[in-house]
Amino acid sequence: MSWSIDATLPEGWTSEKDRTYGTIITAVKEGRQQGSVTICEEKRSFCLGIAPPRTRGDHKGRGWKAALYGDAVKALQEALK
Repeated sequence: MSWSIDATLPEGWTSEKDRTYGTIITAVKEGRQQGSVTICEEKRSFCLGIAPPRTRGDHKGRGWKAALYGDAVKALQEALK
C-alpha cells in the first residue's frame, strides 16, 4: 500500500501513519527527535506532540489537505524556534 502526505518536509524530518492517531510528523536533527505534530484528516486538525487532535479544524474547500499539512509543519517549526 502506498502512502504519501501533502507536504514537503524539512530535511531529516519523517512522517508515519499511525492507526490510532493519524499521521505523525517528527522533526529529527542530528539523529535526535526534536518534536512531533499529529495530524487527523478526519477532523481536519492537528496538534503538537503525539496525541489525537481534540477539536475539529477549519480547513475546507479545494486544497484543504495540503493546507492542513502545511499549517502543521509550520506550527512545529515555530514551536522549535
